[in-house]
Order: sequence, then C-alpha cells, then structure tokens
Amino acid sequence: MGSGNYKIDEGLARRANDVNSYSDYTEGSATEDYNGYVARFKAAVEEVVGRLKSPLTAEQVELIGYWTDRYEKKLAEAINRSNRIEASCPSALVAGFSNFPTRKKERQNAARDKFFEECGELFTPETCYCFKKIEAKLTNKTIYSNDDAAVEKLQEKLQAERENHAEMVRRNAWYRKNGTMKGYEGLSDEKAAALDRSIKSAAIYSNIPYPPYELSNSSARIRTIKQRIEEIERMKVVAQQEAKDKYPEVEGVKVVENSELMRVQLLFDGKPEEAIRTILKEHGFKYAPSSSAWQRQLTPNGIRAAKEALRLIGQKKGGNT
Repeated sequence: MGSGNYKIDEGLARRANDVNSYSDYTEGSATEDYNGYVARFKAAVEEVVGRLKSPLTAEQVELIGYWTDRYEKKLAEAINRSNRIEASCPSALVAGFSNFPTRKKERQNAARDKFFEECGELFTPETCYCFKKIEAKLTNKTIYSNDDAAVEKLQEKLQAERENHAEMVRRNAWYRKNGTMKGYEGLSDEKAAALDRSIKSAAIYSNIPYPPYELSNSSARIRTIKQRIEEIERMKVVAQQEAKDKYPEVEGVKVVENSELMRVQLLFDGKPEEAIRTILKEHGFKYAPSSSAWQRQLTPNGIRAAKEALRLIGQKKGGNT
C-alpha cells in the first residue's frame, strides 16, 4: 500500500521488471518509489509554507490537503499505468530477437509517448501541476493581466523558464556523455550521486535526468508565457487608439482607455447622481479616488460594459445615444 489509500500494484511492477531486466525484482520497490515522490511533494509544500509570514488559514490547510491527495492519487494511477505499459511487451534483450513482436513493441512505444505527455510531470513533484496550484495560492504568485507590471513580471518569468530549459538540456547532454552527473559544474559529489540514484530508480524509464516530457512541458510553458505577453501588449496597443466614436457620447462624461493601468475609465464633471452611480456599480465600475474616475478592467467585457452603462446614463440624462 502506498501513501494514503492509493495502492501500488506490486505484482504488475514485478512483471514489468521481469520482461525488461535480468535483475530480480525487489518486493515493495515500486511502492517505495511512490512514497519517495510523495515525500518530495510534501517537502516542497513544507518549504513554501515555511516562507510564509503568517500562519496557515483553515482554507489554506484545506487547499493543501486537497491538492496533496490529488497528487497522491494521480501518481499512484500513473505508476500502475506505466508498469502496465512496460509489462505489455518484453525487451528484445530479454526475449531475444528471433520472432520478436515488432508491431506489439511499436504499440508499446506509442503508449509510452502518450503516457509521458499526459503523466510525465507527476514524476517531478517540485514543479508538477498540483504543487504549482498550492504554491500559487499560498504565495499569490499568479500574474494578473490588470497588474500594472504584468508584462515586466511575465518577461522575468519567461527568462527564468528559458534558463531552466537550457540547464535541463545541458544536464542531459552531460549525463549521456558521461553516464553520471559527477563532475558537472556547480554540483557537489553528494548531490550528483543523489541524482544518479534518482535517474536509475525512476519509475519511468528515461535514463537521463530530464525525460522528453519535461523538456516538452518546459517548451509549452515558454510558449504560454510568450502568448500572454503578446496578448497584454496587443490590448495596450488597442487601448491607445482614439476612443472617440467608439463609445456613446454623453454630456459631462469623458471616456479614457488607460493602457498603463489597463482600465477603461469614465470621468464625470462632478459627482454623478445616485441613479447614475447605481448604473455604474451594476456594470462593474468602481470609483478610484487616485484617478478621479469610475473604472473597471480594460478587457472586451469591460469595453462592452462601458458602452452599455453610457447608453443607460445617456437615457437618464435625456441625451441622444
């Protein structure tokens, strides 16, 4: 039995070993690997908690419990699935090349590729999706489009991801050449030996520090960050266009698309009457004393809300819209 209520199928793990290796299977080793990944996940979460300046709230404790349980369940399912794939066809070295089931091996390889794509990230607990959900919520690392410094923050995040990707490629190249991480610049012999053990005992068979799925996931993150930067910059360009004729004209109201703050702003010649303030609030606008404007986020929804609010305000004032 693995961590919690999620079972690792030791019989399946033994069969996967026996058709791929001349070495005898060590009973319980698949469960031990599973518990090791779970321990790494929990240690990473504890490290984040340790950086917080205030005690955990009940909501945060519940959040950690939910995503930890989800990680344990997903990982157990992934390890059993990986072993099922490995047991589906023997290695040519074990079975021999005479009458080797080539088509069956091709199906197995396709299943491996799909597995890496769908489940690979679970084997790097410190960067997997479940951990990132906890980290983002606890440290508020989410970058929102309406953040004044969103582009700068995303560019920093993009640079860090590119550097991380390059480091993974360098480590893989070193390991392929030397068969060990010992001697790699910046790694102590102790850490290198630990990495070597991790590579050789991994539940998935990659034989390199960072399997293809990790590089693929990193590339996907780079693309996603670049797309967010491009989208925010595009919105800012659109926002800089002249707002005239874009919105209904209402006497005593000026419309500003503030690209720096990413806000659509309505400026009045004085304090609007209560009925108009009600219209503004119903359409998501809030008063910002720093700008002396009623505003909401500059998005397509925000622009539509501004147009509708202005139309109703125009009717209230008795003007033409």
